Amino acid sequence: MTDKDEAQDVANKDDTPPPATGDTKSAPEPQQDSAARLVLTLTIVTMVAGAALAGAHALTKGPIKAAKARKKLASIKKVLPKCTNNPVKDAIKVAGPQGKTEVYRCRKKQPDGSNPVVAVAIEQSSKGNKHKTYSGLIRVVVGIDTKSGKIRAFKNKKGKQEVAVVIVKHSETPGLGSKATDYDFRKVFAGQDLKPKDKTSKGKVWMTTKDSPLGFVDAISGATITSRAVTEIVKKTLIVFNKNKTAILTTVKSGTKKAAKTEAAPIQEMQP
Repeated sequence: MTDKDEAQDVANKDDTPPPATGDTKSAPEPQQDSAARLVLTLTIVTMVAGAALAGAHALTKGPIKAAKARKKLASIKKVLPKCTNNPVKDAIKVAGPQGKTEVYRCRKKQPDGSNPVVAVAIEQSSKGNKHKTYSGLIRVVVGIDTKSGKIRAFKNKKGKQEVAVVIVKHSETPGLGSKATDYDFRKVFAGQDLKPKDKTSKGKVWMTTKDSPLGFVDAISGATITSRAVTEIVKKTLIVFNKNKTAILTTVKSGTKKAAKTEAAPIQEMQP
């Protein structure tokens, strides 16, 4: 090989591109690109779905709240007499066995112009009961006459005797514990009160006749557990009233003038 040929050979070798090094970035793999697109798509779908749910919640929140208020008002009206105020707007919160408890106050305008609280509706549940229910939570609304401190008894629109004790929620056994909603069981609470030493003014105790000779509640056949639970719940409403009677009768809601010269539209009595 001549010197000229050798020089040409060296020149050819120098033109060879350098080998790839580890620092050189390779083009993205097709699979990685697909995964990235999938993640982005899922993120967008999730955000859109979340916004849709939030919008639906905002739209239904008001109607749901209003429906609950109507249901609550219906149960309250069943245990109160005709009022010249709105018991829901005139309600106050007081201490009770289950913490803060709302008391719905019914006022009646008197000939002298006064507007005293003549009855209250108080709701309590089986939560915290010593006597447990047979199946799930029970809620009871009770109407109490403020002058006597006794559970109201009255005649309904059909002229039949009623008692201001309404079970608004339960899941007791149909045909057994569910009979606690019947008047035949509830009527025993009419005119009952709670005096010192845990007795009524007639000297009876808040128990079933099965549990004490001084008890006044006839347990439902085959549903003694439910009978005990409901009895305790009704008793708790009287505890709330007795412990907070002064506040119930005298507290003036903010925004009212002298206990109700600025009253809401009257609520008509609605009996079962």
